Amino acid sequence: MKYTKSERMDIGRRIFNKELTVAEAADEYDVNPYTARDYLRSYKAVYLIKPMLLGEEGTDAEAGVLREDALPADAEKADAPDQKKRLAGGKADAPKEG
Repeated sequence: MKYTKSERMDIGRRIFNKELTVAEAADEYDVNPYTARDYLRSYKAVYLIKPMLLGEEGTDAEAGVLREDALPADAEKADAPDQKKRLAGGKADAPKEG
């Protein structure tokens, strides 16, 4: 079904205000979940709502994505790439012998 821009904004607003989840909106309005998600994105874009940083309430902080500002202060040292990789859950390269 085709929805007007006003109707799409209303669907996006309802998802944004947590009246509906994306899946619930998709079922209720008979659209693909990706379409419902796009309505939410459009709503945010029109009303200039900034994306939340990971770790803030309402975000998926458990996804394992590390914010740059969450790194320890000493991450700027020479071993920073290896330390960042370890902190992000990757394996650091073995030290080079020389």
